[in-house]
Amino acid sequence: MPERNIPQRKPSGTKKAPAKKRPIDPNLAKSRTYGQENPFSAKNPNPNPHQPRNSSYRDTQNYARDYSRNERAKKRPAGVVKTRSEARRRNSRQSLIVIGFIAVVILILLITGVRAMLSSVTTKKPVSQPETTETSATPLPTTTPEPTSTPKPVAAEEIDISGEEITKYDTMIKVGGRAFEYCKFNADAASAVISGVNNLAANTGAQVYYMMVPTSIDIMLPVALLDEFPNETSDQHKIENYVLGSLDSKVKAIQTYEQLKAHCDEYLYFNTDTHVTCLGSYYAYNQWAFAKGVRPISLADCSQDEWTDFYGTISNTTGIPLDGDTIEVYKPNINLSFQYNDGYGNESGSVYADVTGYYTTNMYETFLGGSHAYGVLTNSEKLDGSACVLVIDSNGTSLAPFVATHYEKTYVVDYRYYTEQGLSALASSVNASDIIISASTNITSSTSIAESLKSICN
Repeated sequence: MPERNIPQRKPSGTKKAPAKKRPIDPNLAKSRTYGQENPFSAKNPNPNPHQPRNSSYRDTQNYARDYSRNERAKKRPAGVVKTRSEARRRNSRQSLIVIGFIAVVILILLITGVRAMLSSVTTKKPVSQPETTETSATPLPTTTPEPTSTPKPVAAEEIDISGEEITKYDTMIKVGGRAFEYCKFNADAASAVISGVNNLAANTGAQVYYMMVPTSIDIMLPVALLDEFPNETSDQHKIENYVLGSLDSKVKAIQTYEQLKAHCDEYLYFNTDTHVTCLGSYYAYNQWAFAKGVRPISLADCSQDEWTDFYGTISNTTGIPLDGDTIEVYKPNINLSFQYNDGYGNESGSVYADVTGYYTTNMYETFLGGSHAYGVLTNSEKLDGSACVLVIDSNGTSLAPFVATHYEKTYVVDYRYYTEQGLSALASSVNASDIIISASTNITSSTSIAESLKSICN
């Protein structure tokens, strides 16, 4: 048999010589970790033509890193940022777009705000002087004051007088069983009122309020009917705008015409008398309260009383048959008292007088017991020392108790009869913070009555 070459077992204790390791190119090893061909092999001796061959080992690593990153970036889907520099550029573009959008929005808002401001600025229209047959001795201002910040009333429908008999008289017009006295504007009378109130505002430290209360003819009758009598009666709305528009800016001018007109379907004026009813005075008082910035009392906080079969001044002086009236009284549920000098040295008075047994024409004296040159209303529920001077005519006697609910002392002056010290001195002597003047629009019809007010406005 041929001999078989059987390898012999080496003796125990002998060690096998270690094999020599082949040197591994570090760039090749690095490329293998990325699982791709070595970019620096002989097949691709210089992948970056801008990289010199004699670069340092560190530069070689950096380029290998960038090369690998760029290769991965090529495999990303379209629209994905490939490099940091591209991301920065894209972020910069997005930031510019956002900033530009914000700038456009701000510019639009600024333009809108400027337009709104310009549209809110209205040019004051001159107030035309009401028609008159007399010429004013002095030129009158014609600017309208800024409107008092009061709620805009919603006008009620005009009273329907169709089918009622209309009779014209020298001083009044009769519609059915109601009488309406004319109100004819007199420029000299209006001038006296304006100059007097402005003089008072310039010489007192108290706040001056001036309020005009229109008569019944303009509030209760349709405009179309009044247009038939242009020479007998004047437009009281124009009178109010003219007088209030001519007052100094120191005076708080109070408009009542529109407020009363908005309630023309209510019992605001008497059928037989020139006075406003207690309800009409309440609506005028509301206008003052808004101008003063205080909350007016509610009619729900008043108790009510009434006096029937009242026939007022018009009925008594003309003898024309008219429908009788009822005097409705709204009494604030506040502890008020009133004192005045009766002319015989006695202090007496009542806020609401009992007129049982009075002659029918005098029943309006239930308010403060009638008209007095000077009197004092005291509110015992206010002990803060507050005081005002309230200047009125006979219409104001039903207004006074409402105003008195806001002060501890209300000094009531009837400008037609008061001949003592001027209003500025009176307000100073009683520490009154406010001087409130409430006059009928008829004051602009009589120069003598207007001069009575002017004489104490100092």
